[in-house]
Amino acid sequence: MNLTNCENKLPYFIVPDLNLRVLVDTGSTKSFIKPNLARKHFNKFIRNDPFTVCTAHGKSGVNHSITIPAFEIFKSRKNLKFHLFDFHDFFDCLIGMDTLRSLGFCVDIANQHLKNHSTTINLQLRDSNTEVNKIEIYPESEQVIELKVSNIKNGEAMLPAVNLGSCSIQQGVVEVRNGKALCTHMNEEEKFMLENLLKEFEEVFHMEGNPLTFTNKIKHKINTTNEDPIYTKPYRYPAVHREEVRAQINKMLEENIIRPSHSPWSSPIWVVPKKLDSSGRRKWRIVIDYRKLNDKTVNDRYPLPNITDLLDKLGRCVYFTTLDLASGFYQIEMDENSIQKTAFNTEGGHYEYLRMPMGLKNSPSTFQRVMDDVLRGLVNECCLVYLDDIIIFGSSLQQHLQNIRKVLTRLRDSNLKIQLDKSEFLRKEVEYLGHVVTEEGVKPNPTKINAIKSYPIPRTVKQIKGFLGLLGYYRRFIKDFARLTKPLTKCLKKDAKIDITDVEYKDCFEKCKIILANEPVLQYPDFSKPFILTTDASNVALGAVLSQGVLGQDKPIAFASRTLNDSERNYSTIEKELLGVVWAVKYFRPYLFGRHFKIVTDHKPLQWLFSLKDPSSKLVRWRLKLEEFDYEVLYKKGSLNKNADALSRIELNINEGEPQPSTSGTQAYNDDLQSIIPEVDISDLSIDFDALIGNMAFNDLITEDGGGEDTNATVHSSEQNPTVGIPISETPVNQAANQIIISTVPHSKANVTFRNNIHGNKMRYLVQLDSHKSGLDIQEFINEYIAPNVPYHLYFEDDPQGKLYELISVVLQNHYQNSNLKFTKCTKYLRDIEEDHEKENIVTYFHEGMANHRGMDEVEKTIKLTYYWPNIRKTVQNVINKCEICQLSKYDRNPLKPKFNITPTAVRPFQIVHIDCISLENTKCLSIVDSFSKYAQMYPIDTAQAVEVAQKLLQYFTPQGVPETTVT
Repeated sequence: MNLTNCENKLPYFIVPDLNLRVLVDTGSTKSFIKPNLARKHFNKFIRNDPFTVCTAHGKSGVNHSITIPAFEIFKSRKNLKFHLFDFHDFFDCLIGMDTLRSLGFCVDIANQHLKNHSTTINLQLRDSNTEVNKIEIYPESEQVIELKVSNIKNGEAMLPAVNLGSCSIQQGVVEVRNGKALCTHMNEEEKFMLENLLKEFEEVFHMEGNPLTFTNKIKHKINTTNEDPIYTKPYRYPAVHREEVRAQINKMLEENIIRPSHSPWSSPIWVVPKKLDSSGRRKWRIVIDYRKLNDKTVNDRYPLPNITDLLDKLGRCVYFTTLDLASGFYQIEMDENSIQKTAFNTEGGHYEYLRMPMGLKNSPSTFQRVMDDVLRGLVNECCLVYLDDIIIFGSSLQQHLQNIRKVLTRLRDSNLKIQLDKSEFLRKEVEYLGHVVTEEGVKPNPTKINAIKSYPIPRTVKQIKGFLGLLGYYRRFIKDFARLTKPLTKCLKKDAKIDITDVEYKDCFEKCKIILANEPVLQYPDFSKPFILTTDASNVALGAVLSQGVLGQDKPIAFASRTLNDSERNYSTIEKELLGVVWAVKYFRPYLFGRHFKIVTDHKPLQWLFSLKDPSSKLVRWRLKLEEFDYEVLYKKGSLNKNADALSRIELNINEGEPQPSTSGTQAYNDDLQSIIPEVDISDLSIDFDALIGNMAFNDLITEDGGGEDTNATVHSSEQNPTVGIPISETPVNQAANQIIISTVPHSKANVTFRNNIHGNKMRYLVQLDSHKSGLDIQEFINEYIAPNVPYHLYFEDDPQGKLYELISVVLQNHYQNSNLKFTKCTKYLRDIEEDHEKENIVTYFHEGMANHRGMDEVEKTIKLTYYWPNIRKTVQNVINKCEICQLSKYDRNPLKPKFNITPTAVRPFQIVHIDCISLENTKCLSIVDSFSKYAQMYPIDTAQAVEVAQKLLQYFTPQGVPETTVT
């Protein structure tokens, strides 16, 4: 080939009938066509094995090809294969060596011809330096582009002034709206296939300005406790919102969402701000205050999905698509009989809803019901749905597109519309239900994290609750949450002081923000692999982590924790550890039930506990709760069977005499066990036992009430043993005949004891002890006031660490071991009520104000949680029996008792005679007894039939006469 004067020239020709610019490239082994032109002129595509194309701009993947008849200009009947690839901005097709060989063409650059034995095609030459490279800069990003300028010549040049004309420009403000780019994350193949799919379902997408249709699957019905209309006076709203209200009312009238009403029902409206739109303008939403209507609406108990369970099902997926229904609630019709109940008032008139409005009590249940019905069979298989948020998932492009097709088909059949600009397609990372879902796992929403980063240090109780609420949204991502936030939660207690200069308080606040800002990622559960449940218990909390993988390298799936209540903190170490195991297994039951899993614990005695025949009753009861699960308990290998005799030395009654677990986790347990299991080294265990913390309700965090497992055991030790400690009872100290209430006063000069009678026959001692002195004050009090063989019940008002309780135990052990002193520690101290009118007021409050006229048992049980006085049951009975509403409305629950007749007594002989037949083996006889004299006469009979019996009666009546009454 003669390349003279053709350097940097690109040969090409034009296909006239299709107006295609075809590049001839002898350096390419394959032929290519642009995807957009293939879609325009041809239809059938073939998916081939992917291969990589190397260009001057980098490497790209090619997956699809098309086979078409040869262009007419080739004068050939052969089929040509082109691969779909956007290779150039100017040229439409590229003919490589595969096509040139197939058609027998040779390239003559000197004469600018492309010819074979029968055809000659004229070529044009294009300067390759004029090519404009395609560089894609993604939205809201910056990119530095390196350019190379060739043929720079030094010198000066004159640019002539050219006047092309003039025009006037008007100054003004133009609103520029930022459109949302939906496809910038897709490659050409994904765009092409998605576009073809969505074209099939154009009627599913709701377009701005089109009327919103509704589904025929369901109608929302409002069931109320009675049909008495409710009316609430309209609220006043700012004058600036009147035009907005008028416009929205008119729009809903046009779309047949509401209609004018004559209903006697009426609820007020209010105007609330919406998020800023894409132009930055504030928008407003009309909301109806349906609170009074909701109060008398019967609950629809249809369950909403658990968000955590939904997120767990998104594992091992590559593609995610989220669909948002257009004004979802408005796509459901109201039941004709319920329309009038939705009526509301505005300045422009009285209206009622024809579609289901937001704000109704059971609207979410109705919406979830219809979505579950529409997508039945697809949920969990290829999609998940929470109200109007649908997420479709798939592990490959083809599978994901097929899943999208299935969901859109169901929505189309149900006449449900999608808001296209709020939906996202073929995402590798997507926001769903406040979380960021990726192929690797679930991450916190960055917007939530930003809010935590910028949160100011809380200065009031309300601000602390607000911060913990924001932080608690992601507590399932945070290990050691309960203990981490302890300096904050303790400030929520009554009369607690908030000191923002306190180092511990500030460090806790900043650490909470830093930990969540690091975006920890949880793994998806793989239900084909076994789970590992690691548990730990400390003096203040229970913690657990669910994980999978090789022990020591396992990755977390979820964290969980809860704090211990006051009674649980007094458990022995082994009781706390077993409580932690039982609670954790119950908490993660959806993952563990029906599957074999491993329990990892750092408390060695638990190994023998599961084979112990007669431990304490509480431990047996808790252990039996695990019988339905398939598990194994893991410890340090090699030491499982060496020290079975340690069981005889496990003290189950108390925990004060045992070394307490520190916050560092395993070391304290190591110290605890070395005294009874010398050869066990717990510190070698390759698990972090630093009170693994996680996910529980925020209210549980505030109250620090774990809700826990069975804590109904009345006394934790069945016998008093000074070497062990004082037994603990959950019975309120108020019920005891001799009560001792102990509090500490720092730097008190002497202990002060007040003794008084309460509730007539109970003695109460109020004892104040110096918290910094030794046990001398305790001995002085015991010597002066305590008698042997008399039961005393103790309550410690301010002894959260149990130090004072431990001190008294030591004093009893060292100085009163053989004195027959009987003490019991109580964990509850209720408020005493002595005045009769106060008792009646409390019962009335809990019966009428709190419980809606509940029965005696429930009222009594509720009162006993807080108050005490003798014979609470009697007071409750007296008050409730006087309640007029209860007497008028409640039916008699006692069944009807039939009346029994009184047997008359005879006053003279042969007035009343009793007759009966008696049978003994083969002997039968007729018995006749006079009721007055008890004279009895027997007649043998054979058959006990009427004829024979009548004959015997005739024999009896003949000498005696006929009696006035015969009883038989």
